[in-house]
Amino acid sequence: MSSARIPRGYERNSNLVREFLEISDGIRPALELRPAQYLPVKYQDHYLNDWVVVTAGTIVAVDASGDLVNANGGASQAITYTANDIGTTVLYSSNGHDTYVSVAGAGGTLPGNKPIGVAPYDYFQNINAGFDSANPTGLTKYTNYQIQDKVAVLCDYLIEIPVKTAVDASGTVNVGDLVQSDANGGFILWKNGTHDVTQIVGRCIQRKTVTAVDNLDKVQTVPGLGLSGSDTDGVPQHLYNYTNATAYSEKLLIQLMVA
Repeated sequence: MSSARIPRGYERNSNLVREFLEISDGIRPALELRPAQYLPVKYQDHYLNDWVVVTAGTIVAVDASGDLVNANGGASQAITYTANDIGTTVLYSSNGHDTYVSVAGAGGTLPGNKPIGVAPYDYFQNINAGFDSANPTGLTKYTNYQIQDKVAVLCDYLIEIPVKTAVDASGTVNVGDLVQSDANGGFILWKNGTHDVTQIVGRCIQRKTVTAVDNLDKVQTVPGLGLSGSDTDGVPQHLYNYTNATAYSEKLLIQLMVA
């Protein structure tokens, strides 16, 4: 008399325990991240008329709700709103309850945090309705508009940044030095015995003088477009200080190693 037999595959996998799942590589981890809605605006994109809250190259962290904020070196930081935030930015203390900044000035204190990576591009203001992860029922006033659904974080890559301050409170960053975030997500020297090891975001592997590239200083550009050429003295855009209309004097190559 014959009997039914369970195929080997079913029997073998019925009680197999899997405590592992491969998600993505570590350069730009596949994370569901958005900027915190209470971040003060930085500048307005005049083509899209949308506000940027985190600029490219800023070291970022996550707050208690899992939202992206600028890293602050582990020290608490005051949040200050300007006239540009009035009626635009969700108030820090409101936790997303459709309450917007009404006056310029202090807006609370961002607790000390630890870096998780670097913004590879500008993060626009998160204005989509009901995103706030700490309280999903707290809606903002927009229900059908969001320029960036999610944003990426750069964790392991070689990046080039200008030297904005040759000597700061932490000291000068030279080749071989480890770096961390300052209070606003900028790169500063990490010092052993002074700073927490969890604040390290990378290592400087080159420091050079900024010079014109491929005779671009002889290429005429339309004034105000910010393109590399005569408008930037032949220096790449990211190494030109548009505030002072002059090129930065030095640049750093940073090997990120956050994760």
